[in-house]
Amino acid sequence: MGAPGWRFGAAPRAQAPRPSGKATRIRPSFAARARHCLRLAAAAAALLPARGLPGQEGRTPPAVCIIGAMAGEIRPIREEMRDAVERRIMGIVFYDGRLRGARVVVAESGVGKVNAAMATTLAIEHFHPRGIIFTGTAGGLNPALRPGDVVVGTRLVHHDLGDCTPAGFVPWGAKNPVDGKRNPVFFDADPSLVAAVEMASRPAGPPPPDAPAPGGGPAVVKGVIATGDAFIRSAARGAEIRKQFGADAVEMEGAAGAQICRQHGVPFVAIRAVSDNPGWRAAFSAQPFFNKAAANSAALVVRTVEILERAAADRDSRPGRLP
Repeated sequence: MGAPGWRFGAAPRAQAPRPSGKATRIRPSFAARARHCLRLAAAAAALLPARGLPGQEGRTPPAVCIIGAMAGEIRPIREEMRDAVERRIMGIVFYDGRLRGARVVVAESGVGKVNAAMATTLAIEHFHPRGIIFTGTAGGLNPALRPGDVVVGTRLVHHDLGDCTPAGFVPWGAKNPVDGKRNPVFFDADPSLVAAVEMASRPAGPPPPDAPAPGGGPAVVKGVIATGDAFIRSAARGAEIRKQFGADAVEMEGAAGAQICRQHGVPFVAIRAVSDNPGWRAAFSAQPFFNKAAANSAALVVRTVEILERAAADRDSRPGRLP
């Protein structure tokens, strides 16, 4: 899979105000990339399994499980896998194999929050991944985003969970059955996985002095992803979600999977590429942009797995490490 020419440091387009803080465009710098490498190596040591540890059925536990809602969202990733074994659990197909050297499990959950929660729960119970990456497409709510641009979800939120009062919609978190406490409204992605995605979106080294200015590739931003059991075709409703939650993108699975991860103590991150926005959905089909968006999201997921595997290999090769 050829990685897109990610666009770094582009001049930000006009953005609507957001109550929870604006999306952060990931900007490159060689010194910053070096610092991220150091942080990532330390973070991956805690996140990824050590080589040779006994895992499920005598195998090393998967580094990550990758979950997408539709076949087209995971197909580019499956095509990159090697030695994949198909397992069907309660109707959901999981592909267990190798991706850029790392053992991963890839699943198609189906559309909607219930399906996403079910697939995430089954992945955790049957494969015990050290982290979960949610991938796929989304509708853009940030007006600065264009088809193919990618949102790295640092926070995920249910936009349809709460009280509908005469004064308006009041969001709240559902009770966590594991500990009896109420979940937060926003679910925060794991910082080490976010750092890995950020590193994956950047060039491998400093550009040559005569390199052309970056531009033309998909933008990558960190921001808020809102989730609900409705396909948002209304521009007015999309604007409401953005205003209330500061959301940059909207989809139908992420926050449900994030809630399951939080309740089980499993690190997660969401990577979503914009295929359309509510205004475009009202005018015409988003299908022409779906494949482009799905490919961009998948390419960043594959690169992230490669970064994590490289960090794990570096950790295992350090002098003095016990076998």
